[in-house]
Amino acid sequence: MTIEPGEEVTLLLPGGGGFGSANERLPEAVAHDIEQGYLTKESAERQYGFKQ
Repeated sequence: MTIEPGEEVTLLLPGGGGFGSANERLPEAVAHDIEQGYLTKESAERQYGFKQ
């Protein structure tokens, strides 16, 4: 793949390393990420113990 001058590349990644303990994340923040499509409900439950 060759990227020419002036072209843009967008990378969509599944997530980052984060900051702090996942268990201390505010439920409102997790719900927001689900609503925005950054996180699935299944991932939220598995990673944060989130129940909606």
